[in-house]
Amino acid sequence: MNSMALEMQRWRCLPFIMQERFHFIMKFIGIIFIAMGILALVYQGFSYNKTEHDAQLGPIEIQATETKTIPIPPLVGGSIVVAGVVLVAAGYGRRL
Repeated sequence: MNSMALEMQRWRCLPFIMQERFHFIMKFIGIIFIAMGILALVYQGFSYNKTEHDAQLGPIEIQATETKTIPIPPLVGGSIVVAGVVLVAAGYGRRL
């Protein structure tokens, strides 16, 4: 075989390799979505602490710490799980 034929063979299999990589990435992102959705359904939100420096008089410092909570509705968590399942199923492509 000459070098031109070898080059053509290499380029013919390239779309298959790119397609396999694309399917792997879709499955990976789908699994991450499923995990995030399950966490959103279990915890239904997250909280964090916000510290504010109110005053400072010499070496004395006055701070206020406030806990804030951000709720995540169950509909959002369920939607993320469904989107993850769709991505995983699409990641298998025609192999199902």
